[in-house]
Amino acid sequence: MLGLLANLNYIYNERYMADFSFRYDAQSSFGADRKWAPFWSAGLGWNIHNENFLRNSDRINYLKIRGSVGETGSVDYDPSQALATYYYLTGTRYLYNQGAFLKSLGNPELGWQKTLGLNAGADLAFFDNRLNLTFDYYVKTTNDMITSISVAPSTGNTQYTANLGKVENKGFELYARAEVVKIPARQLTVALFGQLMRNKNTLKEISNSLRAYNEEVNAGLDGNAIADSDGNKYNKPRVNYIEGRSINGIYVNQSLGVDPATGREFFVNQKDGTYTTDWSSVNNIYAGSTDPKFYGSFGLSVYWKTLLITANFGYSYGGYYYNQTLVDKVEDADLRYNVDRRVGSDRWTQPGDVARFTGVTTVAGQGPANTDRATRPTSRFVEKRSFLELQAITATYDIRGPWIEQSPIGSLRLNFSIEDLFHASTVKTERGITYPYSRNFSLGVQITF
Repeated sequence: MLGLLANLNYIYNERYMADFSFRYDAQSSFGADRKWAPFWSAGLGWNIHNENFLRNSDRINYLKIRGSVGETGSVDYDPSQALATYYYLTGTRYLYNQGAFLKSLGNPELGWQKTLGLNAGADLAFFDNRLNLTFDYYVKTTNDMITSISVAPSTGNTQYTANLGKVENKGFELYARAEVVKIPARQLTVALFGQLMRNKNTLKEISNSLRAYNEEVNAGLDGNAIADSDGNKYNKPRVNYIEGRSINGIYVNQSLGVDPATGREFFVNQKDGTYTTDWSSVNNIYAGSTDPKFYGSFGLSVYWKTLLITANFGYSYGGYYYNQTLVDKVEDADLRYNVDRRVGSDRWTQPGDVARFTGVTTVAGQGPANTDRATRPTSRFVEKRSFLELQAITATYDIRGPWIEQSPIGSLRLNFSIEDLFHASTVKTERGITYPYSRNFSLGVQITF
């Protein structure tokens, strides 16, 4: 990597600030035609608390407003995705008369993923710095979005990487910290802190390659095949790149539920509003995004002499979730093995049953069931998701005393922590089959001499 950088900073009377920067970078991992790219930024700030009308305020200790605009670049791929790369077969070159094979398709046009960011914010401190607030509003537009595109296996590869779209992220971040109890004589401080964030993701533009990708992905879901050539079942929603929608959108057929008479699922035909038992990608609707409306963290810190105890919570509100657990463990369960109890209690079994899940003897209008099932993406399994979790409780205690000062020990600290203590969610799904969630306890001693 090679880069040229220039910075200019100016501050007048500790009140007005200006920053400017310019970069001209090159990266060898990019395509041969797009190695170099310029980047720039500019920012302004105003320390209002240093103005005469606030300089001696006993309530406002710090008040700063700021704004910035600039462009940055990122590299989110392996160099082999821009350069055609071969593997040399040292173990089979004589057996098959083959010395090397193509690892990846090169793309000489692959270049920087560029993001233009606009930020406006404020920093505030009140009441002898006992209340601190930070607010940021941002708009980030990413051009030449780097995306993996599927290609025909006859090329020798299943995908290649290209710059194919434009994405906008817009939102805000609010952070607050307040010392609600402060007793210097007892060396006691209790502080509350919290963070509130919102981000809206919108796909502004897509290339013809992404449109072709959407058609290919959806075509694979149509028909009676259970899985694709890589063994991925067709019972999961596929990523669709649709202009004006979130890049994290969920696309499914609109379901009317399970027919009590037959145990088969009814879908809405989006062309004329009629009902059908045949799933079709043409009838896909945008059922929401996995992006939450709000998310963040909050917690409590207690300082007493040399003891510090902190509890950190995380939360998320809004957003949607495709409950794959219900699909894999209930609707598409393999009856030859142990299954979820809801296979026996909540599935349709006879005419008249009002059930959430289709009958064991049918597969959402695809005929008799067998050991390989593939319930196509349906709004029956789209759920609103909000959660609250206690992420960690930590405690540190510095041991002090005359015997420490008279010994070779410089400091002695005890540490204790608990992680992932509890998780409460509006969605009931598995947490810990492929990669287990664990409740971790740790106790440590730190000694310096």
